[in-house]
Amino acid sequence: FRRSIALLPMFQRNQVRFIRRSLRKEFGPDVEAVGGQLLAKGPRTLNTLQTEMAEPPEKISPNQVVQCLLVMVQHGIVNVKREPQKKPTYAVDPDAIHFRVQHTVYVRHIKERFKDEGEILVEALCRHGKLTQKHLLDIATKSLVHMKYTYEQRPEDDSKDSNNLKSCLKRMIKLKYLRRADTLQTKWKDVVIPTKRKIGMQVIQPPPVKKSRKISYEPQEPAYIETYADESLKFRYADSDNAEVFWQLNHPKFMFIFRNRDIGSYVKHRVDKEAQFIVREMLNKYPIGGHEPRPSFAVDQIRDFVKKLNGVKISREGLKQKLTQMTALKLLVTEGGTETSSVADIKNSARAVKYLVNIEGIIEEMKLQHAQSIVKQKFGVEGARIFRLVYNKKRLEEKQVAVMATLEKRIVRGLLQNMLCEGFSNVQDVPKDSSRDHTRMMFLWTVNFVEVCKTLMDRMYFTWVNLDIRW
Repeated sequence: FRRSIALLPMFQRNQVRFIRRSLRKEFGPDVEAVGGQLLAKGPRTLNTLQTEMAEPPEKISPNQVVQCLLVMVQHGIVNVKREPQKKPTYAVDPDAIHFRVQHTVYVRHIKERFKDEGEILVEALCRHGKLTQKHLLDIATKSLVHMKYTYEQRPEDDSKDSNNLKSCLKRMIKLKYLRRADTLQTKWKDVVIPTKRKIGMQVIQPPPVKKSRKISYEPQEPAYIETYADESLKFRYADSDNAEVFWQLNHPKFMFIFRNRDIGSYVKHRVDKEAQFIVREMLNKYPIGGHEPRPSFAVDQIRDFVKKLNGVKISREGLKQKLTQMTALKLLVTEGGTETSSVADIKNSARAVKYLVNIEGIIEEMKLQHAQSIVKQKFGVEGARIFRLVYNKKRLEEKQVAVMATLEKRIVRGLLQNMLCEGFSNVQDVPKDSSRDHTRMMFLWTVNFVEVCKTLMDRMYFTWVNLDIRW
C-alpha cells in the first residue's frame, strides 16, 4: 500500500509528459500549454482558463486560448460538459491521445482492406478531425491525384476517382469504421440534430506559434457537445452527405478489431487453428460497444457459421469436443458467466449449454504473459517462474517459494527483493499471534497485478517521451 501511494505521483507525471509531448508535436506549443493547464488543474470554464493562461509564464491571449480549445475539440481531445444553469467546462480526454498514437495502425489496417482509397480517407480524418462528406471527398481526391503523380502513374478521370472514393466511404460507414460526430451546439435547448452553427464547418488549422495581433470583436465560446439521445443512436451510422453532418473515425470499431485479432492469435497458440476460427466468428457477432449484452451460442449455431468458412471441416461431435476442451482451458464460458463450470456438467447438458468467449479472462492472461516476459528479460527464467508462482498462489512465505520453485533460499530472497524494488512484487508483514510483537512477524510475498500494469504503463509513457525527444 505504501509503495502504491509513493508511485502515484510518478504515474501522473509521466502520463502528463506523454500527453503534452503529443500535443506539442502535432499542434504546437500554445495548444500544449492550454492542454497542460487542463491536465494540471482539471476541468475549467473558458473564463477561468483564459485568466490562468494570461498569467506568466504562458501569457497566451484570450483569443488564442479559444483557438486552441477549438483545435482540441475538433480532434476530440477535449470534452465539453455543460449542466443546466452552469457554464460549460472543458477537460482533456487521455484516451483520445492514446487513439492518436494508433493512427498509423489504423491506416495500415484500412489499406489492407480498402486499398489506397480507404488509406487516403482515413489519413484525412486523422489529420483534420471531423469533416463533412463533401470536404472529406475533396481532400481525398486531391491526395489521390497527387499520389498518382508521385508514383508516375497516369492519372485517370477525376470523376472515376471521385466515384471510387465515394463508394469506399459508403462501405466504411456501413461497416462502422466511421460514425457521425457528436453534435456541437450553441444553446442548451437545441433539438437533437440542430441546423445551427457548429465547430468544424471548416478545417481548423493549429494556431501559429507567434502571438497574433489583437482582434476587435469578442471571440465566441466553443460550443459544448450534446450527445445524441438514445432514440437517435440509429442515425449514428446512417449515410448522409448533408453539409450539417460531420464524420469522424469510430475508434471503438478499430479497438474491437485489434482486440479480436489478438484474442484469435492467443487461442490459436493455446489450441489450434480451428479453435481460432470458432472464436473469431463468435467475436464478430458481438456488439462493438460494451453497453449491449453479448449473445451466447449453442453448438448447432456455432456449427452453422463454421460451415461457411473455407477450409474448415468439423463434425458435430468433433465440435462438441473442441468446445469442451476450450471451456476446460477457460477460453469459453457457459451462459451465465460461470467460469468454474465443470466439464461433466457441459457433457451432460450439451444441447442446452450455450457458450460465450471469456474475453476478460483471455485478456487478463495475455497481460500476465506480457508482464511475465518482461520479468524474464530482467530477472531470468527463475524470476519469471517465481513471479508466476506467487501470482497463482496469492500469498507465500519465502521458504515456501523456495520449495515450490525448486531454488535455493538465498537465490529466491535476492530475486524477490529485486522484484520488489522494480515494482513486480509486494511483501506484507503479518503478526504470528495476538500480541503483535514486531519480533514475531510473518512476511508474505504477493503480486499486486494492478500495480504491475500501472508500473508498465508508466514506463511506456517514460520511454515514448524520451525516444520522441531524441528523434
